[in-house]
Amino acid sequence: MPVTKDDIQDFHRFVDEKLANGGADSLRQLVAEWEERQEASAAVRQGIADIDAKRTEPFFESQDRFRQERGLPPRQ
Repeated sequence: MPVTKDDIQDFHRFVDEKLANGGADSLRQLVAEWEERQEASAAVRQGIADIDAKRTEPFFESQDRFRQERGLPPRQ
């Protein structure tokens, strides 16, 4: 995915915030933390999209199916 001006501005704000709160040991560390943050944000966005598209099931239904498929006793 190409880098946009908004991406650079977001990273700049992130770095400013990190530096204001004690900084980081290296630029490499800042980049790694930024990438982790971006991956987490993407995962949350995907989860919300899955919920909106009805590609999820309620936890207890999922747990019941999991237990039944594996021959485990029902939850109590």
